[in-house]
Amino acid sequence: MESKSQLELSFDKSANRLKARLEGGDFTLFFEIDPPDRDCDVATATARLAPFVAAVNAVEGLSSAVAVTDRRGGTETYNVADFAAKLLPEDRDKHLLFVSGRGAKGQEVKDTLAGCLNYGFMNIVAVTGDALPPAAGGRRCEHVDSLDILKLAVEGDRSPTYAGCACSPFKYVPASSYSQYFKLMKKFSYGASFVVAQAGWDLIKHQELRWYLESRDCFCPSLARVALLTPERAARIAAGAYPGVYLSPDHQAILSRESRFSEAQFMAAQWRRLQFMVAGLRLLGYSGVVISGADKPQWILTAGNKIAEALKEFPDFHEWRAANDVHMARAEMAPYPYRFYVFENLFSEAYASTPIMSRTPFEPCVRGEKLRRRLSELLLASAAASGPGKSLFLKKFLAGCPGCPTCRLPLTQYVCPELCPKGLANGPCGGSKANGECETRRQECVHSKITRLANWTRQLPSLEECYIPPVN
Repeated sequence: MESKSQLELSFDKSANRLKARLEGGDFTLFFEIDPPDRDCDVATATARLAPFVAAVNAVEGLSSAVAVTDRRGGTETYNVADFAAKLLPEDRDKHLLFVSGRGAKGQEVKDTLAGCLNYGFMNIVAVTGDALPPAAGGRRCEHVDSLDILKLAVEGDRSPTYAGCACSPFKYVPASSYSQYFKLMKKFSYGASFVVAQAGWDLIKHQELRWYLESRDCFCPSLARVALLTPERAARIAAGAYPGVYLSPDHQAILSRESRFSEAQFMAAQWRRLQFMVAGLRLLGYSGVVISGADKPQWILTAGNKIAEALKEFPDFHEWRAANDVHMARAEMAPYPYRFYVFENLFSEAYASTPIMSRTPFEPCVRGEKLRRRLSELLLASAAASGPGKSLFLKKFLAGCPGCPTCRLPLTQYVCPELCPKGLANGPCGGSKANGECETRRQECVHSKITRLANWTRQLPSLEECYIPPVN
């Protein structure tokens, strides 16, 4: 990383156009750009992407900006702050940078956040990132939890960082859904000012996220990540190439029919679907969208024009809903057979004036889980205060403990968070499968199990109130 001893730009810490737009209700379009691999010449990469930035700046009728992702392809990409500084020499207070903990160390994240500020980028979204394959020798590749990135970004009362977080509402079993929302509320407690919903096409789930926030008196700006599909990208999603991103069987059938026609006809159908989706998101209370897949400068201009048209075409929620039902032929967007929603009366109205909580019960804890939980509380209640070697055999037997230098079992329902492939202690990532399984293992997500046990022991509030520090 380049030296950050001097500020490259001087900027007014109180002036932030992105913050003013989101909190002022100015619907904003963000277009994703990925940093190149480190073996690519950065000057060549920025020159190649200059027309994309010019197209974003040329969008008419709506506020628009760039969203620069981090470590999307892997860890060997240019540092997001350094790359964004070369790509975006002006108007840095209106753009958005994703800062990922994927395969990173804590000091790397600190350096990146310092670089963001030193270059004048005040707006970041903290993300954990997708899983990486095991390192040589089978060692797990560590991740810095998005919650820890948030804490680093906003530490100090005078930090100018405007920090957002990610959440995936697209979870379709109770423990997976609630574990996402409990972690989201913890993120707001520790500094998040807005949320970005991860990619998905189920607008009922998009509304579920908004209603959940409103039911908790959390009236923060919300963005939704929207993917423009090509036949190739749709096939990759259907094959599971993007953890936590699903296409329902009905949606896949629609895309399969559309792909039988010409590419121009397929893309025309996707543009119309994008119009319906973004217009619906605006009516549901979202402050903007982060668009991925607009891979050509002309597509950015087309997206801006079509979205502006759609927002004028659909000013009323009920009219939009009726037209969208016809357009989608009432397709089921949940990944059958999994179809859990936190509220029962979603889509009855745009805003949550009378939300009715679902009566669907949590998945039950089996007898063996309950027995282990009782024994663990009886024998390991003081584990956090004792040395790492104390009661190690019992920890391994009851909780599968790998021998952590700092024990956190009493804070996690006696389920060791180091059993998570990313080592996340404060809640799940967004990559779990529709059935609640981990994105990398054919077993239940560790945090879904913790949530089920917390429900059984009537300790659910602890999942959003208690910060659990990472191990050294």
